[in-house]
Amino acid sequence: MRLSLALLALALFAATSVEAATTTFAPCPRLDGAAKLPLRPASHVLRGDVDGDGARDRVAMHFEPRARSTCAFVLTITTAHGTFAARVPDEYKGLARSGRWFARQFPEPAVASLVRIHERGLVVIVPIWHGASTVGARPFWIARGRVVGPSRELTFYGSVAHNNQVDCYRGAGSGLIVETGEWIANEAGTHWSFSRAVSRVTNRGIHLVKHTTVTVGTKKAGTLERRWHLGAPPFRSCTVAGHAG
Repeated sequence: MRLSLALLALALFAATSVEAATTTFAPCPRLDGAAKLPLRPASHVLRGDVDGDGARDRVAMHFEPRARSTCAFVLTITTAHGTFAARVPDEYKGLARSGRWFARQFPEPAVASLVRIHERGLVVIVPIWHGASTVGARPFWIARGRVVGPSRELTFYGSVAHNNQVDCYRGAGSGLIVETGEWIANEAGTHWSFSRAVSRVTNRGIHLVKHTTVTVGTKKAGTLERRWHLGAPPFRSCTVAGHAG
Protein backbone atom coordinates (compact mmCIF):
# COMPACT_ATOMS: atom_id res chain seq x y z
CA MET A 1 0.00 0.00 0.00
CA ARG A 2 2.37 2.72 1.27
CA LEU A 3 5.36 1.00 -0.39
CA SER A 4 3.91 1.37 -3.89
CA LEU A 5 3.02 4.98 -3.07
CA ALA A 6 6.58 5.68 -1.95
CA LEU A 7 8.11 4.09 -5.05
CA LEU A 8 5.85 6.15 -7.29
CA ALA A 9 6.81 9.33 -5.46
CA LEU A 10 10.54 8.54 -5.74
CA ALA A 11 10.33 7.88 -9.46
CA LEU A 12 8.46 11.11 -10.15
CA PHE A 13 10.69 13.09 -7.81
CA ALA A 14 13.82 12.05 -9.72
CA ALA A 15 12.31 13.30 -12.96
CA THR A 16 10.98 16.59 -11.64
CA SER A 17 13.21 17.84 -8.83
CA VAL A 18 15.37 20.07 -11.04
CA GLU A 19 12.41 21.81 -12.63
CA ALA A 20 10.68 22.17 -9.27
CA ALA A 21 13.72 23.90 -7.82
CA THR A 22 13.52 26.62 -10.48
CA THR A 23 9.74 27.09 -10.47
CA THR A 24 8.19 30.20 -8.97
CA PHE A 25 4.87 29.27 -7.38
CA ALA A 26 1.87 31.49 -6.79
CA PRO A 27 0.86 32.04 -3.15
CA CYS A 28 -1.41 29.46 -1.50
CA PRO A 29 -5.02 30.41 -2.27
CA ARG A 30 -7.10 32.12 0.39
CA LEU A 31 -9.91 30.02 1.81
CA ASP A 32 -12.40 32.91 1.75
CA GLY A 33 -12.15 33.12 -2.04
CA ALA A 34 -11.81 29.41 -2.81
CA ALA A 35 -15.18 29.06 -4.57
CA LYS A 36 -13.98 31.48 -7.25
CA LEU A 37 -10.98 29.29 -8.13
CA PRO A 38 -11.12 26.90 -11.10
CA LEU A 39 -12.65 23.49 -10.51
CA ARG A 40 -10.16 20.66 -10.14
CA PRO A 41 -10.20 18.72 -13.46
CA ALA A 42 -11.98 15.35 -13.46
CA SER A 43 -13.49 15.85 -10.00
CA HIS A 44 -17.18 15.49 -9.20
CA VAL A 45 -19.38 18.39 -8.17
CA LEU A 46 -21.93 16.83 -5.83
CA ARG A 47 -25.09 18.19 -4.25
CA GLY A 48 -26.59 17.15 -0.94
CA ASP A 49 -27.55 18.48 2.48
CA VAL A 50 -24.14 18.63 4.15
CA ASP A 51 -24.97 21.16 6.89
CA GLY A 52 -28.26 19.47 7.85
CA ASP A 53 -30.61 22.41 7.24
CA GLY A 54 -32.77 20.51 4.74
CA ALA A 55 -31.43 22.31 1.63
CA ARG A 56 -29.05 20.87 -0.94
CA ASP A 57 -25.51 22.21 -0.79
CA ARG A 58 -22.88 22.30 -3.52
CA VAL A 59 -19.66 20.37 -2.84
CA ALA A 60 -16.62 20.78 -5.10
CA MET A 61 -12.83 20.64 -5.24
CA HIS A 62 -11.22 23.86 -6.47
CA PHE A 63 -7.55 24.57 -7.06
CA GLU A 64 -5.01 27.26 -7.81
CA PRO A 65 -3.11 25.89 -10.85
CA ARG A 66 0.02 27.96 -10.17
CA ALA A 67 0.31 27.31 -6.42
CA ARG A 68 2.47 24.60 -4.90
CA SER A 69 0.54 21.32 -4.90
CA THR A 70 0.84 20.98 -1.12
CA CYS A 71 -1.60 23.87 -0.70
CA ALA A 72 -3.26 24.30 -4.10
CA PHE A 73 -6.39 22.19 -3.52
CA VAL A 74 -9.38 23.45 -1.54
CA LEU A 75 -12.66 21.70 -0.75
CA THR A 76 -15.66 24.03 -0.82
CA ILE A 77 -19.16 23.44 0.58
CA THR A 78 -21.56 26.14 -0.58
CA THR A 79 -24.69 26.34 1.57
CA ALA A 80 -27.61 28.72 2.00
CA HIS A 81 -25.67 30.23 4.92
CA GLY A 82 -22.38 30.80 3.12
CA THR A 83 -19.40 28.91 1.71
CA PHE A 84 -17.19 26.76 3.91
CA ALA A 85 -13.70 25.80 2.76
CA ALA A 86 -10.88 23.52 3.86
CA ARG A 87 -7.45 23.00 2.38
CA VAL A 88 -6.68 19.42 1.27
CA PRO A 89 -2.92 18.81 1.07
CA ASP A 90 -1.58 16.29 -1.41
CA GLU A 91 -0.29 13.00 0.02
CA TYR A 92 2.50 12.32 -2.49
CA LYS A 93 5.40 13.67 -0.48
CA GLY A 94 8.49 15.09 -2.16
CA LEU A 95 6.71 16.29 -5.31
CA ALA A 96 7.08 20.08 -5.12
CA ARG A 97 5.12 20.87 -8.25
CA SER A 98 2.31 23.17 -9.28
CA GLY A 99 -1.34 22.36 -8.76
CA ARG A 100 -1.80 22.23 -12.54
CA TRP A 101 0.94 19.60 -12.97
CA PHE A 102 -0.29 17.61 -9.99
CA ALA A 103 -3.90 17.55 -11.25
CA ARG A 104 -2.70 16.12 -14.57
CA GLN A 105 -0.69 13.36 -12.90
CA PHE A 106 -3.00 12.23 -10.08
CA PRO A 107 -6.77 11.87 -9.62
CA GLU A 108 -6.47 12.97 -5.99
CA PRO A 109 -7.48 14.94 -4.07
CA ALA A 110 -11.06 14.96 -5.33
CA VAL A 111 -14.66 14.91 -4.14
CA ALA A 112 -15.85 11.30 -4.37
CA SER A 113 -19.09 10.90 -2.42
CA LEU A 114 -21.52 12.14 0.21
CA VAL A 115 -22.44 9.66 2.95
CA ARG A 116 -25.07 9.75 5.69
CA ILE A 117 -23.16 8.93 8.87
CA HIS A 118 -25.09 11.38 11.05
CA GLU A 119 -28.86 11.61 11.41
CA ARG A 120 -28.64 15.17 10.05
CA GLY A 121 -26.17 16.37 7.45
CA LEU A 122 -23.79 14.50 5.18
CA VAL A 123 -20.08 13.69 5.29
CA VAL A 124 -17.88 14.39 2.26
CA ILE A 125 -15.43 11.60 1.34
CA VAL A 126 -12.24 12.90 -0.31
CA PRO A 127 -9.67 10.40 -1.70
CA ILE A 128 -6.15 11.72 -1.11
CA TRP A 129 -3.91 8.89 -2.41
CA HIS A 130 -4.02 5.53 -4.13
CA GLY A 131 -1.73 2.54 -4.39
CA ALA A 132 -1.83 -0.45 -6.73
CA SER A 133 -5.14 -1.64 -5.26
CA THR A 134 -5.82 0.55 -2.23
CA VAL A 135 -7.38 3.99 -1.79
CA GLY A 136 -6.86 6.34 1.15
CA ALA A 137 -9.43 9.04 1.90
CA ARG A 138 -10.27 11.72 4.44
CA PRO A 139 -13.78 12.69 5.60
CA PHE A 140 -15.01 16.28 5.96
CA TRP A 141 -18.24 17.60 7.45
CA ILE A 142 -19.78 20.75 8.91
CA ALA A 143 -20.30 21.08 12.66
CA ARG A 144 -20.90 24.19 14.77
CA GLY A 145 -20.43 26.49 11.81
CA ARG A 146 -17.07 25.17 10.64
CA VAL A 147 -15.56 22.42 8.50
CA VAL A 148 -14.28 19.43 10.46
CA GLY A 149 -11.54 17.54 8.60
CA PRO A 150 -9.60 15.17 10.86
CA SER A 151 -6.24 13.90 9.64
CA ARG A 152 -7.46 10.35 10.29
CA GLU A 153 -7.37 8.37 7.02
CA LEU A 154 -9.91 5.78 5.92
CA THR A 155 -8.61 2.93 3.74
CA PHE A 156 -10.63 1.11 1.08
CA TYR A 157 -10.09 -2.04 -0.96
CA GLY A 158 -6.78 -3.90 -1.04
CA SER A 159 -5.24 -7.08 -2.40
CA VAL A 160 -5.62 -10.83 -1.99
CA ALA A 161 -3.28 -10.70 1.01
CA HIS A 162 -4.79 -7.64 2.72
CA ASN A 163 -8.24 -6.13 2.22
CA ASN A 164 -10.06 -3.14 3.74
CA GLN A 165 -13.62 -1.91 4.03
CA VAL A 166 -15.36 1.06 5.66
CA ASP A 167 -19.10 1.44 6.17
CA CYS A 168 -21.68 3.04 8.41
CA TYR A 169 -22.18 0.90 11.50
CA ARG A 170 -25.76 -0.20 12.17
CA GLY A 171 -26.96 1.65 9.10
CA ALA A 172 -27.15 5.24 7.94
CA GLY A 173 -27.56 7.96 10.53
CA SER A 174 -26.14 6.07 13.51
CA GLY A 175 -23.17 8.40 13.93
CA LEU A 176 -20.88 5.36 13.85
CA ILE A 177 -18.53 3.90 11.25
CA VAL A 178 -16.85 0.49 11.16
CA GLU A 179 -13.47 -0.18 9.57
CA THR A 180 -12.80 -3.80 8.65
CA GLY A 181 -9.38 -5.20 7.80
CA GLU A 182 -8.52 -8.68 6.53
CA TRP A 183 -5.10 -10.28 6.10
CA ILE A 184 -3.42 -13.67 5.77
CA ALA A 185 -2.50 -14.89 9.25
CA ASN A 186 0.00 -17.65 8.41
CA GLU A 187 2.48 -18.54 5.67
CA ALA A 188 0.41 -21.50 4.52
CA GLY A 189 -2.56 -19.24 3.85
CA THR A 190 -4.92 -21.48 5.81
CA HIS A 191 -5.86 -18.88 8.41
CA TRP A 192 -7.08 -15.32 8.09
CA SER A 193 -7.30 -12.49 10.60
CA PHE A 194 -10.01 -9.83 10.69
CA SER A 195 -10.04 -6.57 12.63
CA ARG A 196 -13.14 -4.50 13.30
CA ALA A 197 -12.86 -0.95 14.62
CA VAL A 198 -16.05 0.92 15.47
CA SER A 199 -15.70 4.69 15.83
CA ARG A 200 -18.05 7.56 16.59
CA VAL A 201 -18.02 10.61 14.31
CA THR A 202 -18.56 13.70 16.49
CA ASN A 203 -18.43 17.47 16.12
CA ARG A 204 -14.70 17.33 16.82
CA GLY A 205 -13.47 14.24 14.99
CA ILE A 206 -13.46 10.45 14.89
CA HIS A 207 -13.18 8.60 18.21
CA LEU A 208 -12.64 4.86 18.64
CA VAL A 209 -15.43 3.07 20.52
CA LYS A 210 -14.29 -0.55 20.32
CA HIS A 211 -11.82 -2.76 18.49
CA THR A 212 -11.84 -6.52 18.01
CA THR A 213 -9.61 -9.01 16.17
CA VAL A 214 -10.38 -12.62 15.28
CA THR A 215 -8.43 -15.32 13.40
CA VAL A 216 -10.32 -18.06 11.56
CA GLY A 217 -9.87 -20.81 8.97
CA THR A 218 -10.46 -20.43 5.24
CA LYS A 219 -14.10 -21.53 5.25
CA LYS A 220 -15.10 -19.19 8.05
CA ALA A 221 -13.07 -16.42 6.42
CA GLY A 222 -15.23 -16.66 3.31
CA THR A 223 -18.34 -16.31 5.46
CA LEU A 224 -16.99 -13.20 7.19
CA GLU A 225 -15.92 -11.65 3.89
CA ARG A 226 -19.50 -11.90 2.63
CA ARG A 227 -21.04 -10.76 5.91
CA TRP A 228 -18.80 -7.70 6.18
CA HIS A 229 -18.78 -6.99 2.42
CA LEU A 230 -15.02 -7.06 1.86
CA GLY A 231 -14.34 -6.00 -1.73
CA ALA A 232 -17.59 -4.04 -2.02
CA PRO A 233 -17.63 -0.24 -2.52
CA PRO A 234 -17.01 1.67 0.72
CA PHE A 235 -19.97 3.11 2.63
CA ARG A 236 -22.27 0.82 0.65
CA SER A 237 -25.10 1.17 3.18
CA CYS A 238 -25.14 4.95 3.47
CA THR A 239 -23.84 6.63 0.27
CA VAL A 240 -26.22 9.35 -0.88
CA ALA A 241 -24.32 10.74 -3.86
CA GLY A 242 -21.22 9.86 -5.84
CA HIS A 243 -19.00 6.83 -5.31
CA ALA A 244 -16.44 6.72 -2.47
CA GLY A 245 -14.04 4.39 -4.24
